[in-house]
Amino acid sequence: AAHLMSGGDRVAPLSQVLARAVDADAEAALLQQRIDDERRAGAGMFVAYLASVGALRKGLGVDEAADMCWLLMNPLLLQRMRSERGWSSAAVEDWLRRLFAASLLA
Repeated sequence: AAHLMSGGDRVAPLSQVLARAVDADAEAALLQQRIDDERRAGAGMFVAYLASVGALRKGLGVDEAADMCWLLMNPLLLQRMRSERGWSSAAVEDWLRRLFAASLLA
């Protein structure tokens, strides 16, 4: 969760600009798709590791778990909790930690 927060803080402003541009610019849409694909691949590697050590929640498939991680790793989600809902960084980090654990871990 701490890693996501530090990275999210750096890229969230750029993510906001890109999200606004995707409807009007084909290159921006391609870049957003590439970023999403790379984030999903990273989530998949993380979840595959959890599955390999027997830490993935019983009944949860690797693909479903990777999709959950992919969404939770979105810097815009983290930014919105802070800027629009007024959560502190520590509160968002704690929430992510609990959400990841409850959703993914055995």
